[in-house]
Amino acid sequence: MQGSINAGFESLAAYHGMVEDRSVNRLYSAARELDLFRTAVKRFYQ
Repeated sequence: MQGSINAGFESLAAYHGMVEDRSVNRLYSAARELDLFRTAVKRFYQ
């Protein structure tokens, strides 16, 4: 379990490092707009 949590945080950090247009954060947009994405993230971190 610990490994998957670390991998989740590393993926988020990698996304923020790779994104070119910092005015739009697609992860936050998806979290606000997509119920399925929001549910998946909640389940992963519970």
